[in-house]
This record gives sequence, structure tokens and C-alpha cells, in this order.
Amino acid sequence: MSTQRAQHGSTRARLAAVLAATAVCGAVAVATAPGAAAAPDAGGGACPSGYAATSANGTFVGAPVPAGTSGPSKGNGRSTTSAPRYGELVGTGCLRHTGDTAEMRFSWSSVGPLLSGTFVYQLFDCTTGGTSHALTRRLGYPTGGGTSGGAEATLAVDPAHTYRMRITGEGSYQRRTDGFSGVAGYWSVSPPAGNPAWTDQTPCA
Repeated sequence: MSTQRAQHGSTRARLAAVLAATAVCGAVAVATAPGAAAAPDAGGGACPSGYAATSANGTFVGAPVPAGTSGPSKGNGRSTTSAPRYGELVGTGCLRHTGDTAEMRFSWSSVGPLLSGTFVYQLFDCTTGGTSHALTRRLGYPTGGGTSGGAEATLAVDPAHTYRMRITGEGSYQRRTDGFSGVAGYWSVSPPAGNPAWTDQTPCA
């Protein structure tokens, strides 16, 4: 647990460093490059036949701007703006429950390399409403990564129960050149207000 907390703290520190490095003069307008969307097949693509599916694709971009331009003033005299984006970082979760086993497949793809981050995919017992460490898997990139990846796990479960798979995570990624160099993209299960949460879940199966 201490290792997970340390990695979580490291991810947040890296995100803060990226934001701090993107300070510019005056207000910042954020635009999306034409065609700036993650390749749908780069991280593994659609789920195989017979699997329940879920996906997440809502992220946000942001940069510090002078205080008073927008948002509340920060202690360092600056405030942070952000804007939602869709399709720049796409995650797919696939679940197949057969008897006493549940197979989870997770994949992701992004428009640019990851700066740092963690993806979480886990089972929830629909019969009891609970989950556990044994039903949770993490795919971490504390020092950055490429533009796609994935993992899978086969878990022992109660054959009399049904299960759903949830995908979440948080981190940052590089964006394609769109005229605003240094503006990074972010995904989070609990983003700043007004931005989409990067999470979804399959139906119970």
C-alpha cells in the first residue's frame, strides 16, 4: 500500500510540475489539432465476441495563466484554466465471466506519449456490491510511456455471483502540435470541476 501511495504522490507531483512548466503571458486559448484523436486500435481495439465492454475517452487540457484572467487567484499569483477534450486518450475494458473465473482485458491509446500516469481496472461484485485488492489491477507509467498499451488478468470468482468491470486512472500525456506548445492533456477519475471523469464500467455479467 505504501508503494501505491508513493506512486500516486509521484504522479500528482509530476502533473503539478507539467502545469507549472506551461505558464504563459496573457490568457491562454486552447484548441484541438485537426484529427487529434487516439487511434481506436492502438491499444488493443474493440472487445472480442462474448465480452462485455466499456470505454472512457474524456480528458482535459490546461495551463496556468495570469491571475484575474479566469478562475480564482492562486497563492503564486496565477490561476489555472482547463478545457475538456474527447478522444485524445481512449481506454477500453473487456470482461468475460464464465463459471468461477472472470477475464479482464484492458487497453489504451493516446494521441501522444504519456508523461506519467496510472490506469486501474477492477471487478465489482454485483451481488454484494463490493470489491477488493484481489479484484484490482494497476497498469502504471511513473516515468512515462508510449502511445498505447494494455494488460489482462484472469481472476477466481464466485460462480453464483455476477460482476462488472470498471476502468479509471489519472495522469498526463503529450498532445499533437496545435499552436499552443506546452499545453498538456490530463485524465483523472476526479478532475477539476467542469471536466469529464475518465471512468466507465461494464454491465453486470
